[in-house]
Amino acid sequence: MPHRTLLVSALACGASLAPSPALAQRAAYAALDELPSEPIGLSLDVSLGARYQRVLSVGRIGDVQNIGELALRTRVLLGARVAYAAGLDASIGGAEAGMSYSANAFVAGVAVRYGDASAVALSGGVGASAVGAAVPIALMVPAELRWTQSAGPLRLALWMQWSWAFANELRRHGSSTLSFVDEAEVGLSVRAGRQQRYWRGYSGGAGPALGVSYRESMGARVLGLSLCFDLAGAR
Repeated sequence: MPHRTLLVSALACGASLAPSPALAQRAAYAALDELPSEPIGLSLDVSLGARYQRVLSVGRIGDVQNIGELALRTRVLLGARVAYAAGLDASIGGAEAGMSYSANAFVAGVAVRYGDASAVALSGGVGASAVGAAVPIALMVPAELRWTQSAGPLRLALWMQWSWAFANELRRHGSSTLSFVDEAEVGLSVRAGRQQRYWRGYSGGAGPALGVSYRESMGARVLGLSLCFDLAGAR
């Protein structure tokens, strides 16, 4: 008799644990918005600060020797590993020849992401720039190769830019190092501030950044120094 009671209890317990047909049917027809989803990969870099440029050799730009500007740089990567790359550079300021300004929109590119918001990206776009009457305005087509790397308490950014000028012959053939481009620039920026890891693969970091650049334009050689506030976030 005790054995019969034990068997009945075991069968009842098993029946209660077995999924019912109604539950099975509901699971089979679950809506898409009820299923867990992974967020789209995203990386964002923003830099805002001041930049000073010293003309080392004037070339064809006349009496300009000093250029001071406020500058903004943004870069966006969409994708987890292989990503779409885009960005915007803009600056405004002044020099001996008058107002200086520039804007470059990087509208299409590709990047390979790795680590904590680190990436190698190649992108291109369209822009315009001028420095008073010394550097007349021209339509520019820039291309950029950029490498960003988180390194302990620092974050590094190394870039190379090449530009081709249209609708202004004075801006053509301005690079003495690379004869096939009209303007060329190489730069390095170092941010003080660790890129911190958060939940579900998110990372973020911010801090002051010091940068140096070298540019060739209209036969002139220009050395640039920048002090910015940089922030970066990724998932």
